[in-house]
Amino acid sequence: MGGRDDVLLELRAAFDRARFRPVLLRATEYLISAGPVTAQERWEENAGYSPSTLAIIIAALCAGAELARAYGHTERADFAFAYADWLNSHIESWCVTTVGKGVPAKPCHYVRITPADPVSPDPHPDPNTLEMSLAGDGGKHPAHEIVGGDFLHLVRLGVRPADDPIVVDSVEVYDAALRHELPGGPCWRRYPFDSYGQKSDGSAYDGTGEGRSWPILTGERGHYELASGRDPLPFIKVMERFANETGLLAEQLWDADDIPDKAMFFGRPSGSATPLCWSHAEYLSVISEPATPTPNRRQRFQGKGQERNYPKRKELPSASH
Repeated sequence: MGGRDDVLLELRAAFDRARFRPVLLRATEYLISAGPVTAQERWEENAGYSPSTLAIIIAALCAGAELARAYGHTERADFAFAYADWLNSHIESWCVTTVGKGVPAKPCHYVRITPADPVSPDPHPDPNTLEMSLAGDGGKHPAHEIVGGDFLHLVRLGVRPADDPIVVDSVEVYDAALRHELPGGPCWRRYPFDSYGQKSDGSAYDGTGEGRSWPILTGERGHYELASGRDPLPFIKVMERFANETGLLAEQLWDADDIPDKAMFFGRPSGSATPLCWSHAEYLSVISEPATPTPNRRQRFQGKGQERNYPKRKELPSASH
């Protein structure tokens, strides 16, 4: 034994001695005590039941449980796995509407977030009837109208298969609402009525504006295509075409007609932050060997017979109609 194996043994020995191992166990405890409602979803704007946040919590709990079990904390591991299973069984009832109108034939789909008070959340929220207030001057709207690509993290992290019927229908609804065809290729806005971005006349965002297309969301779609057994390369190439002359990716792209006197050109970077490190990280993630869910996690959440607590507001319509 030598070379790489010796390095791995040294790393394992170092981990055995590491002071941060208890910190990771406490982090698992925090995820349980602080969830399942987030005070800020990934866009740092709204509180509630977020499919993206729930996917991350579930994946992190499984990782923490595997770590705990490996080091003899069997009871901690069992509890973390049980809590992850409980979250998994409630995703649809918390985050799926059955009255969506974006695509008439697809009323059943994920919402961006179901609003809830993170301090005292309603354990039985109804995305069909709740309203949510958007950041800036986005206004107040029915939660079922506010869609986004947040649910794709459920696939990316192995909590739902790419061909899950509700996921497939949600992709269609998401595309219909937020996909923009730019000269470089497809790109997506964050959610309807987004007010964070350059104004319609090309002037700078000053607390009000209109959210534009985000290159990072093209990278996210590449991950979904990969999980679906399709080639992510077209989306990688699109991200590369979105870069400016120095190879930097902007936060947002101008997705309206040219306004030359404001230096706004269709499909090119807007006045948003450049570079957005998050976008570059997404690009590196999708071009590298993807972080696929562990076989244990796929088996746990995608195997036959998994309990799903579907909305009891009324019977979920077939996702294939």
